[in-house]
Amino acid sequence: MNKLKLIIYKIKSHSKATQIIFVGLLVVLFAVIIMGIFLIINANMRVNGFIIEGECPYTPEQLAEYAGIELSQKFGKINYKEAEQDILESAFFVKEVKVSRNNMTKIKFVVIADNPVYYSKIAEEYYLLSSDFRILARSSGKLEIEGKGLIGIKFPTLYSAIVGQYPNYTEQYNNYEYINKIMQAVDNSELKGRINAYDFSDKFSIKLVCDNLFLIKLGNSDNLDAKIKAINSFITPEKTMEGIIAQLNVSDPGELKYTEYPNENQILSFD
Repeated sequence: MNKLKLIIYKIKSHSKATQIIFVGLLVVLFAVIIMGIFLIINANMRVNGFIIEGECPYTPEQLAEYAGIELSQKFGKINYKEAEQDILESAFFVKEVKVSRNNMTKIKFVVIADNPVYYSKIAEEYYLLSSDFRILARSSGKLEIEGKGLIGIKFPTLYSAIVGQYPNYTEQYNNYEYINKIMQAVDNSELKGRINAYDFSDKFSIKLVCDNLFLIKLGNSDNLDAKIKAINSFITPEKTMEGIIAQLNVSDPGELKYTEYPNENQILSFD
């Protein structure tokens, strides 16, 4: 009798476990169906607007055009990675961008801008450049550049200067480490923020414009520490306050040569 009761109990327990598993499977199946329906609806929803997060010189509509995304386009048809790459290849003032969906019906562009820091005249045309010399845009002329606080750069001979790319140096200057070396030395000194232009066209006759007053002749990139120390000791705040245009030759830091040009502005012209 006890054995029969045990068998009946096991049968009931097995039946109850089967019911629980069956109910669990139904719940999972129902959830999958609901999720599938949601994904289908979600993918077929359409873009009804664009927004930008972060500083950006472009409008949301311009970024959408670069990304190849249109109003009323289905979200399921958008490849966000490709859209980001397309923006970077066309919107040259954008350094980084993240494209995503926002508030179910809008596209959001999270942007880090690549602002111009330098300008350069190359083959009789002016270009705006980023902090790492990437060419951002061609300028309509010098007047567009003036008053923006940009730093002039005169490069060695170039093969090409293409907007969106970096200057392509000729074989003679395929190693331009002296440029980085000098700019880093300036940034690590008291001259930081005071240099208005660099002339790197001749690696043995490098020139700088400081405080919009002084044309500094560095010579080559040797003995930089001594040369920069000599510049700092000579071009004091008091000297700058005098406002006299002058030339300072520190190619030999042990023998400074200083010449004033009180009526000569051409000394500051780098183009």
